[in-house]
Order: sequence, then C-alpha cells, then structure tokens
Amino acid sequence: MREGSVTVLIQKLREAWFSNIRLDVLAGITATLALIPDAIAFSFIAGVSPMVGIYSSICILILLAFFGARPAMLSSAAGSMAVLMTA
Repeated sequence: MREGSVTVLIQKLREAWFSNIRLDVLAGITATLALIPDAIAFSFIAGVSPMVGIYSSICILILLAFFGARPAMLSSAAGSMAVLMTA
C-alpha cells in the first residue's frame, strides 16, 4: 500500500470512531441506565445476586463497544441473556 492510501484509511477510521463522541457517550449512558432494571429482573429469575446481573450486562456492553454491534441491535436482550448464562 502506498503512504497516501494509508493516510486516507486512518482518516476514515478516525471519522468513524471519533466523529460523534458526545452522542456515543450519551447513547452508552442511556443504554446502561435502561439496562439496570432489566438486569435486576433477570437476576431474580435466574436466582443470582442482582450485582451479578448488573456486572454481566455492563461486561456485554463493553464487549459490544469494542467488537462492534449492529446499529439496530438491542443490547439489553444480550445483557439479560448473559445473566441467565452465568447462573
């Protein structure tokens, strides 16, 4: 690859990752706050401590942040399934 194409690739990656930091942080906080009641409810169903459910859900959100998720994917269902899988 030529140096010019590498520069263009790095610029596109920066635009994709850092173009909307404020909205991305707001979306993360919203998803986390919406996930708390769901995680607690599934923890009670699974018979484990509610803290296990909260930690599992947040771990799923962190994994989705790094490995990527589809824009239309709802993470709360994935987090709730993580609680049931750890039980």
